[in-house]
Amino acid sequence: MVRRIALAALGVSSVWRGSSYVGPRSPDSAPAQLAFVDQVVPLSWYAVGWITTGAIALVAVFWKRLQPLGISTAIFFNLLWGGSFMLSWKFLDVPRADVSAISYFTIAILAMCVAALYEQSHSLPGVEPPGLEGGDECRPLP
Repeated sequence: MVRRIALAALGVSSVWRGSSYVGPRSPDSAPAQLAFVDQVVPLSWYAVGWITTGAIALVAVFWKRLQPLGISTAIFFNLLWGGSFMLSWKFLDVPRADVSAISYFTIAILAMCVAALYEQSHSLPGVEPPGLEGGDECRPLP
């Protein structure tokens, strides 16, 4: 259930964000915070990516097979936006872009946590995930 809620939130926010980049734009209308991503691909293409990501995440709420793709693409776009905002703050002196960058990075990290917790809770019965041998017990030093 938690993964579905996360996918719904990622889906709605991705569609909303992508929709904000749709429409006619002059060449100089890209926000300074997105200067780094806009140099690689036009913002209108990112709009398609964000909206597609959101649609996949929303469909994945009901179709389990799409859940890894929905979460991973949402993580990717949030990391991409966070990176662009952080770089523009550091190298272009865009004020307060670091605050938005931290928000994008936080969304990506929380999505990774939801995905990891889901995978951990759905491991095979009787098979302990790697790196968790011994549980909460302390082992004596050799």
